[in-house]
Amino acid sequence: PKKCAVISYGRPQNERSFKLGPESIRVVSAHEHVGTLLTDSKSEKIKYVQSRIEACNRPGYAVLSIGQRHAPITPISASKLYMSVCIPKLTYGLHLMDIPEESVDDMESFHAKMAKCYQGLPDQVSNIGAVATMGWLSIARIIQVSLLMYFMRIIRLPSTNIYKKLFISRYVYHIYHEEGIHIGPVSNFIRLCKVYNLLNIVKEAVEMCLHPSKKDWRQIVDSCIRATENTEWNITSGLYPSLKSVSSILTEKQMLAWWKVAQILPEYLTKCRTAVKLLYCCARLNETKYRQNELDNPLCDKCQRCEIENSEHLLFRCPASNAHRKALWDRLQTACPRPLYMDLQHLDTNELTTFILGAMGNGFVYEWLNIYRTFLDFVDNCYKDIDIS
Repeated sequence: PKKCAVISYGRPQNERSFKLGPESIRVVSAHEHVGTLLTDSKSEKIKYVQSRIEACNRPGYAVLSIGQRHAPITPISASKLYMSVCIPKLTYGLHLMDIPEESVDDMESFHAKMAKCYQGLPDQVSNIGAVATMGWLSIARIIQVSLLMYFMRIIRLPSTNIYKKLFISRYVYHIYHEEGIHIGPVSNFIRLCKVYNLLNIVKEAVEMCLHPSKKDWRQIVDSCIRATENTEWNITSGLYPSLKSVSSILTEKQMLAWWKVAQILPEYLTKCRTAVKLLYCCARLNETKYRQNELDNPLCDKCQRCEIENSEHLLFRCPASNAHRKALWDRLQTACPRPLYMDLQHLDTNELTTFILGAMGNGFVYEWLNIYRTFLDFVDNCYKDIDIS
């Protein structure tokens, strides 16, 4: 009886007492059963999700302590640990709950905070940008994947299984009774199948026993959700001026090429972070300080050109960078294939800035490792010359 509880749903009724043998059973508004909260109380759901987020804070930040000064943990390694430890802890069982929108927003904020932390980005970077350059799905879509995978596992159970029988009864009701408001996990599953055009596959699995394998179903679900997530990224990224350079090289959510370079060359992680900050327009340049009301104007104070000190000016227009710029072209002439070097000569400064900070279009090629090193050394030397205090 101590582990049992009676859950009261809906409006409060007259107090009732329940007993199991001689022992009284407590009456509650919410109860956790095998890791899933059973309740219809919005406030209880919000508190429950908040406790999940708080429980993930410590292991999320502990990931960074694994690295050392001379061998820091890279974003790729941090991402693997986060997805293996924190995401299951955060989202377990949530696909069976109707989660309030504010709780989803809280989880998305935590998700983005971890993405910024692992990439060494400041808080002012947009949340969608930080998550995109880690190649992560949003929390809402991760929960959707869990829901679609969960019910397909139930559909593949034998016909005599009680859980499949319950699912079939709810499935028939929701499919063939259009009127009324349908709520619950089965309703959410059918709604998602309609959104992602998966309902025909589910109907064949339920009505004709033509079940896709677990691997095939996972690939179908991943491709549908990834395509939707990438479309959403391409639309929303255009609303953020600071993401102009990022969205021009990142047409879909994927790990930045600089993090792949850092995985192979951990000693270049700090330089990779500098390049990414300049790509995000969040490095400690006068343009950024002006946006944060730390300076009266964003103009470069190292030269007399009266130009805004942004990434393009720092790397290719400011006379203070002339020495580093000449060294870059000398090294590029040696490291680059000649056709690539000739093409770079015809780019304007804006295109060249995006090309270099975007790791040559964000397409990582191992054979170009020396070129990546050359770009990173150039960017880091230029950035070190400015007063970032």
